[in-house]
Amino acid sequence: MIPELVAVKDPYGEELHRMNTVFKCYAGAAALLAPAAALLAPLALASRRARLAVRAALALGALALLAHPAALLAQRAKATRTALDGLAWMTREVPGDRAAAEWLRANAPAGARLVEAVGSAYTDHGRVGGASGRPLVLGWTNHEGLWRGAAGAGTIEARRRDVETIYRSDDAAAVRAALERTGARYVVVGALERKEHGATALRVRGLYRRVLEAEGTELWEVAP
Repeated sequence: MIPELVAVKDPYGEELHRMNTVFKCYAGAAALLAPAAALLAPLALASRRARLAVRAALALGALALLAHPAALLAQRAKATRTALDGLAWMTREVPGDRAAAEWLRANAPAGARLVEAVGSAYTDHGRVGGASGRPLVLGWTNHEGLWRGAAGAGTIEARRRDVETIYRSDDAAAVRAALERTGARYVVVGALERKEHGATALRVRGLYRRVLEAEGTELWEVAP
């Protein structure tokens, strides 16, 4: 069964959809294609015309299917560390970020919004939100732009500016307004935030209470 697309109300007044469920369609298609291929293969092999060509094509296809598992086996053989812990890299490189993610999983409501450094796709930006399962105000700007197109450009830019205000502004009223617009409850200040916004990232700290400090990473909760 394909998961239903869920509409959620956005603080900026737009209706957004969780579109990543669309990618799950391939899982259902693969389950149908596998038995279909097994049933159609004998028909192709029984053909009197171009029998050798058909068999050669099937053999090449079978060899191509082995490329991925062969690459995985080679990678596993070369690996110096093996574990089922998908966050082991975080423990090695930024243990404070992992501590923040684990604190959020244990203590933060499922829908509590999180602010952290904004950046490009396939980078460490959005790492605490991804590891904790808590929604981000904004993570990968270009990824969001690909999904939403020109219609979402204004919202993406507004969120980017709000995140920048939260980390950089000295104006408490402006920061409070940005927090209210985003609906943020927690703010991460780690090495990545200090790299993006300077050593004094999150300048107005009177609006928060610190709930975690570990290995150079801080987690702040917005005060009511």
